[in-house]
Amino acid sequence: SANMLSWKGGMATIYSDSYDDTFTRNSLIDNGNGCGIRPGMTSSITLNYISGQCFGFQQNDGSGIQVQVKPQKGVRIENNWVFDSPKYGIRFDGEPPKIGKYGTVQGNVVLRTNGVNLKGDYHDASNNLVLDSVKENSKEGKCSLCLWKTVRRNLGVINQHSTVMNNIADVANGGFVFEKKGNKIIQVRNSDGSWATWPIQGSTVENNLFGNDTQSFIQDSNNNDFRPVKGSEADNSKIGPYFRTKPPGPYWIPGREEEKASDPVPPTGSETVIAQRRRHVMWRNAYNCDKHQVYFGTSKEDVTSADKNSDTFIGVVSNRRNIKLIPPEWKVMPGGSDMPEEERTVYYWRVDAVTESGEVVKGDVWSFSTI
Repeated sequence: SANMLSWKGGMATIYSDSYDDTFTRNSLIDNGNGCGIRPGMTSSITLNYISGQCFGFQQNDGSGIQVQVKPQKGVRIENNWVFDSPKYGIRFDGEPPKIGKYGTVQGNVVLRTNGVNLKGDYHDASNNLVLDSVKENSKEGKCSLCLWKTVRRNLGVINQHSTVMNNIADVANGGFVFEKKGNKIIQVRNSDGSWATWPIQGSTVENNLFGNDTQSFIQDSNNNDFRPVKGSEADNSKIGPYFRTKPPGPYWIPGREEEKASDPVPPTGSETVIAQRRRHVMWRNAYNCDKHQVYFGTSKEDVTSADKNSDTFIGVVSNRRNIKLIPPEWKVMPGGSDMPEEERTVYYWRVDAVTESGEVVKGDVWSFSTI
């Protein structure tokens, strides 16, 4: 756990051939291997941040998290972020008669990859968010969340006892349709000439939001805020990986915890923050720090030099929480990247970590502007 791995190759960036392993709070960034984490038997894979896996498309196979047939039994893949890869974000291998069973994929966020593809049966896919799949290098079909009925021209049926609940995906299906015709197995087309697909497979497929209109019920997915919009169907029905709470938070951000606060939400430098939905700022807490001091304003110099007596000091967050309400005097207003620079408001903020001994570890100054 707590590793930072980048620019690595080999069989997998992290590979195991043992039992009962736990992979937690690792950050895997821009590694060339096709596979990020390949676990052994009955593993737990939680709170990992995987970005840019196989970023140069140097290998033909792989996934951010890839589970072979036998290790699928009892594996738990929960609360990970997998972003920006030409490979699958999460993948279960196998095809009849050799398939895996009883894997759990729950509460993950997978963006701008080839999606999530779970082959096998008796799997549990729940409360995941899977969007913006990139299929330029894929022959696997056009789905973000995929639980296939057959594995291409192998007509053995899979996923008839799997559970698919409370997920959000822009495209979800059961893979391309193949059928036997004479001595051949052919791929089936719809009447309009497009390739036919099965509905997403499972004995229980309930309470999911599938379609392209995700921005209406996700706070700001382009800026790593995956909370449901208040009062939306995702909020009311507890769909997706995050739930609204009172008071807000904590907002789990996976990956390695550093000496100081890291991984701001919104990401620093973003110019596309949705102003009407930006009432909070969030961050990954510093390692082993329970308390964080937060500063916010519109002057980089003021935020950089601020202390607890400054106007830009907006409060202390404790009890491992990592979310802070922006006060009314600093209300975030709509802007636009097309506005002249001198008219555009840039918001600056800083989070200082307080160690158990009381030492203050000064954080970086982050920024964002709005639309």
